Amino acid sequence: MTKYRQGFVSNSSSSSFVCDVCGYRISGWDMSLSEAEMVECENGHELCEEHLLKPLKEQGQMILKRLCEGEKISQNELNDFIKENHIDIDHLTFEDFNFISNELGYGDFRCHIPECLCPLCNFEELSDSDTMLYLQKEYNIPENEVFEEIKKINPRRKKLRDNEYNEYVLRKINSNITQILKEVEDRFDGSYKKFREYIR
Repeated sequence: MTKYRQGFVSNSSSSSFVCDVCGYRISGWDMSLSEAEMVECENGHELCEEHLLKPLKEQGQMILKRLCEGEKISQNELNDFIKENHIDIDHLTFEDFNFISNELGYGDFRCHIPECLCPLCNFEELSDSDTMLYLQKEYNIPENEVFEEIKKINPRRKKLRDNEYNEYVLRKINSNITQILKEVEDRFDGSYKKFREYIR
């Protein structure tokens, strides 16, 4: 016998976003990055719009060139579109890129932000998760060792947070996040892709 569900059936799901720069967290039913006023870079970092870097003129030109590589529009057509909409190509903003991307049918720009606009990909910051992966690989301090110390303070704790692991290890090795950030940037020649390959 077939059973039928009675009443309202919802396909809604809860969405949650956490900024990898400042830790701001927001959630809601079927919430999008746009509604959360957040973006995601091409390397998977989620961050608040306000943390995006302002592109240099050459970087802005590179981003526009990448749009033309999608074969939906030629360079001449893109130039015409920019002129018609009075977009200042010498001072492009996130809003400009998002408008161009949406209007030309490439979708929401905020879902694939180039790494040149991401402070984490440019080593201006390190996310808690990336820091944790690096420290684990470098110093081989197990999470359960750190978690036992946390539980001494709060026995009811069920989960270790990335930032707690980082703080514990940094104290143990007598270092700080500024030193680790400099160490990582120098070691991987400022390339986030090299860094990511190492920690993953």
